[in-house]
Amino acid sequence: MNSARYRTLAGLLAIGACQVTTAARSVGAGLGGAQEPQAASAPEAKFKQLSTDAIEAQEAGRSDEALSLYRKALEIQPKWADGWGNVGMLLANRQDFKGAESAFHRLLDINPKDSSAWAMLVLSEYEEGKLEPAFADLQRARALGIPDASLSHLATYHAALILIQQGEFPMANSLLTVLAKVQVNNPDVVKALGLAALCIPTAPDKVPADKEPLIVRVGQIQMAAAHAPTDETVAEYEKLLSDEPATPGLHYAFGNFLADVRRYDRALAEMRSELQINPKNVLALLELDLINVRLGRPQEGVPYAEKAVSLAPQAYATHYALGWTFYKLGRSDRAIRELEQAAKLQPGDAKAHYALSEAYRLAHRKSDAMRESQIFDSLKQQEKTNPSPQ
Repeated sequence: MNSARYRTLAGLLAIGACQVTTAARSVGAGLGGAQEPQAASAPEAKFKQLSTDAIEAQEAGRSDEALSLYRKALEIQPKWADGWGNVGMLLANRQDFKGAESAFHRLLDINPKDSSAWAMLVLSEYEEGKLEPAFADLQRARALGIPDASLSHLATYHAALILIQQGEFPMANSLLTVLAKVQVNNPDVVKALGLAALCIPTAPDKVPADKEPLIVRVGQIQMAAAHAPTDETVAEYEKLLSDEPATPGLHYAFGNFLADVRRYDRALAEMRSELQINPKNVLALLELDLINVRLGRPQEGVPYAEKAVSLAPQAYATHYALGWTFYKLGRSDRAIRELEQAAKLQPGDAKAHYALSEAYRLAHRKSDAMRESQIFDSLKQQEKTNPSPQ
């Protein structure tokens, strides 16, 4: 675990201890509203003493003792939700993420609507390298609403790290830009911003030492871009490119920033410069297509999208881009072919079904258009119920 995440987790641990201190001193605390009997039985009295001692040990920083006491208390009352939560936090704090994951699962068996527990489970799963389960559980946490701002930011950061490692750089960059606006100069966010901008699919703690200075410098530019005037960011990128003119990914990063601020002509030039360095940069090809479509020149985008498809024939994004470009040209036959493939590759993406419905309408295939519109509506409704972490 890197230092910033460790500090945040330690802070959350302290918060958790304070939150349960009062409640857990009563027999049945955290048991879903169980009432204290008039005369406590021997097991209940023992549970009360163990839970009180566990919290006191936790507050005093005696984590080994606290864990032992919590576990003894949980043997008596296995449905003590706060107990499992504190065990999970203590184990995560000592970087026993497998044990923490198990504890948070026990808590969620008791209270499946505890969004903070889902978020803490995500952190444990991420540290174990379980990226796909972590991303799915993060969606559950965000759908429920994470009340603690620090934990919400930490969960968003982990979502971005997962997306970076999966090669979903634009989505990761969107999440990190939100964090950049509230966490100025956070070194972890800076490094992640650099990875996303340069399209490097690795975790921050696995960055080779010789690449770290460039990644951090790009991340600092991206971080500043969330607050600084556009011209200052442009000047910083120009200065960096004067030092590193042939570095793969750097022209793409600058071009992507320029596209975001709608300086499209300069963005096109930077993307073309990127292709001179790396002709197989699929993201640069897609950006060239997208910008041309935005500028009302879809015909100029076709060669870039076609090359992207040839380089990445199993990628949803390449078929979607080419299909939408043909739709803009009025070529319903080619649009349908590419968009059908996009929907096949990623059937849960609402955007693909919307585009396909439009292409079917263009071809006067009304029943097919209606079917895709219904799928689109259904998927959008699911997104409202279970939003992605953006």
